[in-house]
Amino acid sequence: MERIALLGLMGSGKTTVGERLALRLGWTYRDNDGELLARFGASAAQLKDRNGLDALHAAEAAVLLDLLNSEERSVLTAAASTVESLTCRRVLAERAFVVWLRADARTLAARATEGSGRPWNDDVEAQLRTQVEYRYPLLEQLADLTVDTTDLDGERVAEQIAEAVSSPVVSSPAGVPAAAGPRRGRPARHAG
Repeated sequence: MERIALLGLMGSGKTTVGERLALRLGWTYRDNDGELLARFGASAAQLKDRNGLDALHAAEAAVLLDLLNSEERSVLTAAASTVESLTCRRVLAERAFVVWLRADARTLAARATEGSGRPWNDDVEAQLRTQVEYRYPLLEQLADLTVDTTDLDGERVAEQIAEAVSSPVVSSPAGVPAAAGPRRGRPARHAG
């Protein structure tokens, strides 16, 4: 049971980093967006339009919890909303090495509007600033490793994470060597 979970707001680089990290480690890559599409036949934006935001967040949490119960060695990317779920945070803490991909709201907005199928309102940067205020304290508390992705490309971020999880520090419950993190009673480790 070995899992690395990448968390961060939309535009933080989870998909890009996740694909590269899984390839680097030789692990399976499981992406929330792909899992939503496979399970529900719709993108996050389509699910939001069809069923509302609360239903989308419930679907994202259900997908993450299923991925965390998988027995395969995998790199997982979680929807940004999942950090708001106490159940998701508890299971993440128990079953994964959690990496927070952090970036400022302006960078996130520029990246997030490049992709399609994302559930945004008109003022993306304002929406992201609100999410930063609410979700960043939760992410900071949960993370075993924090990587600021503002000025780094996906390959460099994947390299930093691979180095961190390969260091012979302390083994986490997920079987991955653990860098210090608040949930393990030590200050979070920051890369970069």
